[in-house]
Amino acid sequence: MNLLFTRWLYPIREPIFLSDSPRFVLDNPRGEEIADVAKLLDESYNRQLEGFFPPTAEPEYISIDWMLSQFQSRFGASDPYVEEILAERDPDSVFESLAKLWIVARYDDEGVEKELQQSAEQMRKDGQVGFFLLQDDNPIIRNSTRLRNYLSLLSLLINSEGDEFFGDPILISSNDYPMPGRPFEENLFRNAIIMFLVFSTSDHEKTKSDKLAWAAFPYVRDRLLEVRDALAEADANGHGDLLMYAGNILRVVEHDARDIRARFTLLVSLLELLLTHNPDTSRYNVEDSISRQFRLKTGIMVHRQYPDTDMQALEKRLKQLYGLRSAVAHGDFKALVKYEANLCKKEGKEEYMDDLVTDSYFYLRATLEQFLQDPSFVLFVKKS
Repeated sequence: MNLLFTRWLYPIREPIFLSDSPRFVLDNPRGEEIADVAKLLDESYNRQLEGFFPPTAEPEYISIDWMLSQFQSRFGASDPYVEEILAERDPDSVFESLAKLWIVARYDDEGVEKELQQSAEQMRKDGQVGFFLLQDDNPIIRNSTRLRNYLSLLSLLINSEGDEFFGDPILISSNDYPMPGRPFEENLFRNAIIMFLVFSTSDHEKTKSDKLAWAAFPYVRDRLLEVRDALAEADANGHGDLLMYAGNILRVVEHDARDIRARFTLLVSLLELLLTHNPDTSRYNVEDSISRQFRLKTGIMVHRQYPDTDMQALEKRLKQLYGLRSAVAHGDFKALVKYEANLCKKEGKEEYMDDLVTDSYFYLRATLEQFLQDPSFVLFVKKS
């Protein structure tokens, strides 16, 4: 098994299986992995967090050790395993303690990692210098990408941010396996530590209802297991490929698409893929027909999932979204410039292009939740 690093820090007594085929698991580092991960965290801290929090400090100052103490006090009373893991923590080994808490996502590399390590060792003995190029069908590339797709889909379906979700990823690593010398993605690693501080010192009841509650694993565990089971059932019923393709698009938007227009266009196109069909070109104008399908069918999904939605406002927003998607897809930058110029500038009601992304995520979540609850209905709507 190989692993990727998530945004969560919390001890898990037993691994949590996400998928049997391919095999995906949430777990903590164990055995010899703890020392490797501790070294990685130490190096990443020195690059990215040294000016924020010291590893240890006097009690009146915030340090990594102080965060661990607060975490132990906050969660140890309700979870004996927290107390068990941190009972003998050493203030001089804070990164080892963090390593024991960090939640990783494991995937099956089919033994390739071990083979590469053995080959690399043999090359060193022979005095050779080189590197390995892995093809897309290599188990490390193939299965880590599948896991990323799965977790991107999961983040959309389990987040607690409602209509403010902007695609925050579950993973914080900048590559498949960031061992020492290969750091985490900087802002994501720093944010994970900051959120660890926040949830280690916050009131339980207030935090559970916060929009960022899903950044703390205890508050999102039940929802995660519920969505995991729904995805497994959908896969068993033959819908796995469609859902994983949606996860693939979501992963690209999360990790690769930096331009806001590209992110928006990909998300709207995914909605279009899930809900519209190619019209009869002999009877309909293709663009007009798909635009009508998009507005009507997305509106149905959102209304079924969120019955209190203002449908008039939703229709206006969906028409706007599809029009702008078409403008981007067809290179009509005048329409984009005009839209951006007409964004509301009134204090307290300001609008930005980012709002299009959060709205698109919200509509996608409603659609995918409907698909998991009643796939036959969503497929009927798509074909109609």
